[in-house]
Amino acid sequence: RSRAITASPLDEIPGIGPARKRALLAEVLEDLSPMEPALHREPVVVFCRYQPDLQAVADTCHQQGLRYAELSGQRKELAAWQAGDADIIGVQLQAGGLGVDMTRARYCIYYSNSYSLGDYLQTRARVHRPGQTRPVTYVHLLAQGTVDEIILKALEERQDVVEAVIDALRRK
Repeated sequence: RSRAITASPLDEIPGIGPARKRALLAEVLEDLSPMEPALHREPVVVFCRYQPDLQAVADTCHQQGLRYAELSGQRKELAAWQAGDADIIGVQLQAGGLGVDMTRARYCIYYSNSYSLGDYLQTRARVHRPGQTRPVTYVHLLAQGTVDEIILKALEERQDVVEAVIDALRRK
């Protein structure tokens, strides 16, 4: 609940919070845009934990004239994105789990995340599959001094623990 509150528009403080995060997303998407409008845009997946975050992504895409699709509890537009009818797909973490193929993506952006290492690894598995030949670039949008930094650090620590356990089991 506290994560939903801190990610909400209630804390629109200049330079931090959701407004800064939307600005960061806009900068990243602009950097990914081809110089010539006629050139093919590389497909992007943006993972979000909460519905207001998905709305922020949709608003940012519309402001930049980008075609947006969504995969969430409210919208199921994966097929349109896979067919190339959208440049960006916003995906709610829980909706982008098992059985979803997002290997069309060239870029994967984490707008907001959860403490669940399983959810995080599942999202990465949806974007990068065994045998895939195209590289995928991962971007985490983090504002300094926010809960997002704490969550990413926790995920990294959990991954380290998992790897240490697996290494110990292999040595036996």
